[in-house]
Parts: sequence; C-alpha cells; structure tokens
Amino acid sequence: MRSILSIFLFQITAVSVSSGQPEQLNGAVGGTVTFPAAVRKSGAFMYQKEVIVSVIDGEIAFTRGPHWDKNTGFFSISDLKTSDSGEYRVQNEGGLPSIYQLAVYSPVSKPSFNVSLHQGICTLLCSVERGTEVSLSMQGEGGSTGSRSSPTTPLKLPVKVEKGGRYTCEAKNPISNETTSIYVEDDCRETVSKPIFSPILDEGGCKLWCTVKTGTGLTLSLQRVDNEGDPVTSSSEKAPLDLSVKVKKGGEYICEAVNSFSRERSLTYIGEDCKEKQRNTNGGNTGAVVGGIIGGVAVIVAVAGVAYCLCRRQQPNPEVL
Repeated sequence: MRSILSIFLFQITAVSVSSGQPEQLNGAVGGTVTFPAAVRKSGAFMYQKEVIVSVIDGEIAFTRGPHWDKNTGFFSISDLKTSDSGEYRVQNEGGLPSIYQLAVYSPVSKPSFNVSLHQGICTLLCSVERGTEVSLSMQGEGGSTGSRSSPTTPLKLPVKVEKGGRYTCEAKNPISNETTSIYVEDDCRETVSKPIFSPILDEGGCKLWCTVKTGTGLTLSLQRVDNEGDPVTSSSEKAPLDLSVKVKKGGEYICEAVNSFSRERSLTYIGEDCKEKQRNTNGGNTGAVVGGIIGGVAVIVAVAGVAYCLCRRQQPNPEVL
C-alpha cells in the first residue's frame, strides 16, 4: 500500500515542481548511461513523468527495467535503444526533481570516397552508411570544401575538385566521429590504399582474400612469399578490388596494390588453422644469441683450465726438494 501511495505522490511532485532546465545526456545504441543524481533512501526514477523505478527505505519497491545501485544511489539504463530518448527525472522524497534529457545515437560508420571524372569535371563523393544525426564535411588542402547534415543515413556529399591534393572526409555526431583521407592527382586519378587481408575458412578449405578499397587504374597481386611462381593478379579501372588464393598450408603472404603513381603492400602470416598470426621473427636470433653465450662461456672455462694446468706444472715438487 505504501509503495502505491509513494508512486502516486512522486508523480504529483514531478508534475507540480521543477528544478529548472533539463541537463543533457548523450548515449550510444547498445551502451549504458548513468543519471548523476542519487536516491539514498526513498525516491523514484521517472520517464516522461511516469514512475519506472520506486525506491522505499533503501530497497526497490517497483521497477520496469532500469537498474538502481544501492551503494551509489544512481539509476542507469543498459543496452540503450534510440527509443529510450526522452525526459527522465530523479525524485528524492521531499525534494526537488533532477531533470535529464537523454538522446541516444547510433555511432557513425567510417566514410568512404568515390572519385569520378565526367566531361572534364572531377568530382569527389563522400558517403557514410550508418549513424543518426550525422554531419558530413570535407576538407581540402586549401580549407573546407563542403558540408551536409541529416538525422538519418545513408548521407552523401559531392564536391567538385579543381586541383589535386589530399582530401579528408569526416562523419560525426554527438557521440562519435570517423575520418577518411585520399590523395587525388590533378587529372582526377586516385592513389591506392593499403591492401587488407581476410582469411576465410569454409567447407572448401582456407581461402585468403586481399582487398584494396581506393584507387584508380590499379592492379592487385597476391602470392605466398616463398612461392617462386607468378602471383595471382587482378586489374580494374576503379576500386574496390579484391582477389583470393587457396591456402593449403600455413605461411607468409604478400599483397600489393599499384597504379601508375602509387604503390602499397601488406604482409601477413596465416597459420594452419586459417587465422592470421604474429610470426615470431626473434626466436631464431634469440637461440643464436643464447647459443653464442653458452659457447663463449665454454671457451673461457676451457682456457682457464689449460692455464691452471700450466701453472701446476711450473711449481716445484716438494717431495723432490
């Protein structure tokens, strides 16, 4: 009975009394947010002025999901969703409520570039696929070249390029930011990016994929380092470009992306289990060093033994004397 009465009184207090402007809190989808106002003994936690947690005499009397920490007195919400956005109140018995405005955002994904040349006009298209309340902007060597915002994604930002140089695209919202950069020549050609490895194990065995995400007029090659044969190659006028080889046994592989004015390569070591591994390149050197030390000590001991024997021979025999 007391629990029901307390909830009713908390709701009446929340409607009739306010402590001022709400404090803004931001959260990420899937994350956790903690409301920095404590209820030590008795109070309530409200969403849109409706009680969702009630605390009486230091114990939870009622809850609809949010967590109350008995030690700190703080309320928190985990596994956040965008639908959790809204106004929250922490109400202590007999006191003014603390009001919070929660906004839950989806983090932005890394933006990507597309370069195109049409009728002599070079255009960079920057795009971001994920995120909420996203701002997309592009910077060139001479400063800002454009920006655009949207509450939803995907979002695209096209920019005409009059001269070559390095361009950076940034996607951001209140909880995250990501950037991507490319270098474009005056004739709208694009440098290649560093190749990325992806080993995949399926019913057909182990297959190693190599992918390059940016570049124009490029060729991609992939082979095992100790293989004397020709590498597997693939060419394209525009990235992304990928190719693969079957991995029959563990070893080191090299993938190279190249066009007429840039070159990037990556190395990886694939184990017998079709997973990338850190190759122990210091093991042999360490063994050699240890072996050298042991050998050196053995030589010193041998020399000392010979010297000791010579000294013994040179000493007079007391029995003869």
